[in-house]
This record gives sequence, C-alpha cells and structure tokens, in this order.
Amino acid sequence: MFRSVGDRYTYLEVHTTVSDLDVLARDLLEGWAAGRRLLRRRVRSAMGEPALPTAQVELLRLVETEPGIRVGDAARSLRLAPNTISTLVRELKQEGLLETGVGDGDGRAVHLSLTDAACKRLGRWRDERIQTLAAALAALSEADRRALRQAQAGMAALVERLEEEA
Repeated sequence: MFRSVGDRYTYLEVHTTVSDLDVLARDLLEGWAAGRRLLRRRVRSAMGEPALPTAQVELLRLVETEPGIRVGDAARSLRLAPNTISTLVRELKQEGLLETGVGDGDGRAVHLSLTDAACKRLGRWRDERIQTLAAALAALSEADRRALRQAQAGMAALVERLEEEA
C-alpha cells in the first residue's frame, strides 16, 4: 500500500501502527497537491503568458495585501531568508512587476509596491483561477458541492492550526 523511495521509507511504512489521522493527513496532502497542481496548469495554459515561480507569486500577493511592506517584514511573513526575498525583489523588478522605494523614517529600509502591470496580471490570474474552479464545481453534483462547503470550516481551522505551529 505504501511505497519506499530509494532506500528511504515513508512515515507510514516505518510506523507499524497507522492511525486514521495519519491516513487522513496523507490523503489530504495528496489531494491538496494534485488539486493545486492541476489548477495551476489549467490557469497557466489559459493565461497564455510565461508562468511566474511560486515564490515570486507569493511575494507579489503579500505586497498586494500589504503595500509598502519592508523587505525584512516580507521575509518574516513568508518565512524566507532576507537574501532570498532580495533575490525575488531583483527578479520581479527586472520583470517590471515590483517597485522599491525608501521608507519615510528610515533611509535604509526598502519598501515594496506593485507596478500597474503586476496589479493587472494578479487580477487576470485571480479571475482565471476563480472561473476555472467555478467551472469544475459546476460539473459536480449538488451533494459534492454541499460537502465542499461544509469542509471549508474544517480547512480554515486546519490552516489556522498550522499557522500557530509555524
């Protein structure tokens, strides 16, 4: 039932007692990953423009929700090293998607903001994701859609718990 990877074994293979929670965790991870991957592929295909790496998209989304965020604060929020954020900022500036500016009180602090091109791209990407997922939801039975609606609260609680532990 469970596969080994090379000479390494998965968590569920090593533990002789597999709880229902272990199986649920594995199934959720596999479902989450597959769903995100498929949605990302469909949206990228529909967008007709080169895809941005996930880390760049995460930084753009953060700057969208927190305009003027400083590089150090972005690193903490995304749980990445400051030099990684600096690299992402440099790449996104070269793509014309991110602008930097010096903060009011501290001449050393770099603040981030989206360009108009980034705002438009994020908007198109968000709209395409919603339309793609809505079309897939429309193809489901009402019972499946009801089950997904009921699962939303549990998923939100799970994400909150993961954030607390991070």
